[in-house]
Amino acid sequence: MLGWSRFAKAQPQALAAHQHRNRWEICYLVRGTVDWWAGKNCTTLHAGDVYITPPNQPHGGNNAVMQPCELYWIQVADCGRRPWPGLNLAETRAIVAGLHSLRQWSFPGSPRMAELFESLLEEHQHRAAQVNLLARAIFHQLLVQVLRDHAAGAGQVPRPCCMQIATAVEAMENRPEESISLANLAARAGWSVNYFCQRFTRATGLTPTEYRNHQRIRRAKLLLDRPGQPVTAIAMELGFASSQYFATVFRQITGLTPRDYRRRAAAVQAAPSPTPGQKPL
Repeated sequence: MLGWSRFAKAQPQALAAHQHRNRWEICYLVRGTVDWWAGKNCTTLHAGDVYITPPNQPHGGNNAVMQPCELYWIQVADCGRRPWPGLNLAETRAIVAGLHSLRQWSFPGSPRMAELFESLLEEHQHRAAQVNLLARAIFHQLLVQVLRDHAAGAGQVPRPCCMQIATAVEAMENRPEESISLANLAARAGWSVNYFCQRFTRATGLTPTEYRNHQRIRRAKLLLDRPGQPVTAIAMELGFASSQYFATVFRQITGLTPRDYRRRAAAVQAAPSPTPGQKPL
């Protein structure tokens, strides 16, 4: 199975707990930031990351929410008893063994991943001459690229990024409540506003405004975990023009209103044994 998905806003209950029987799932995040869980592990993914779910592993989105993002995905049979089309048995077993030996299930992927996914989808959509032959070749390249990217990127936390973008990202993460203008950020980088926005989006998968809002909502979650602080006060503290706009952005990113999030957080903290996908929110 192969596909491409894009979500303009968070979709509640779109990624409830599920598993793929005897199939690997390989995802490549093109755009956005998402919080997913598999087994007992929760992971935050950014644009350019690869995310792999082993066969029969329960997984889903935190609180079953599919956050705003764009991604490619493919499901691959966990088969080592007979060769895959276009490969002999030894080659098939080598790929399967490589997947089973992965030390991390999420890691930075190369830009080549997006190109391979796009080419593979195009072959299936247009069904040109010799489509099966070419699609198999691209599929084999995709699997090898996954193993190579894991070998190159496993254990790496920071993403390669130029100094200008890294400086802007640091400013937004450290002071999300400050409404630093795009003109100001672009001037610090020594670029025009348009060029700065292009480079920033290419590096992070989000526009500067989207990135700042994501950082504000991450901070908002921490503040909402504290009882007693009004939602309006949190909105003002984080630099939102109004509590209504804060609630709109919060729901777009998390699929919940701030008050619903606070109620769920309180329920999870009070529960003796939270179920997968409920915590963290």
